[in-house]
Amino acid sequence: MPFIITSDTSKQYLREDDAVKGFEIAVGNGQSRMALTILVDVINGIMDIFNALEEPKLQKQVQVAEAAEEEVLPVAKPVAKKETKTTEEK
Repeated sequence: MPFIITSDTSKQYLREDDAVKGFEIAVGNGQSRMALTILVDVINGIMDIFNALEEPKLQKQVQVAEAAEEEVLPVAKPVAKKETKTTEEK
């Protein structure tokens, strides 16, 4: 399943929708600053894909952790208070 990472910089200056191809064009033209700007968009796009893949796994882990927490909850026992007298009452 191919996917395309987009970059506004690549669209605006290079007229290329695919950020990876735009990055290659900018590197080929010697435009290092533009290439780095597009590379940031490429990296962010890759991270978004990884986060989308990890999300179902994280939800399962949270559900398991919540179930484990519910089973282990301690019950608070009432504690009797000691009466203390002030110096005026003594």
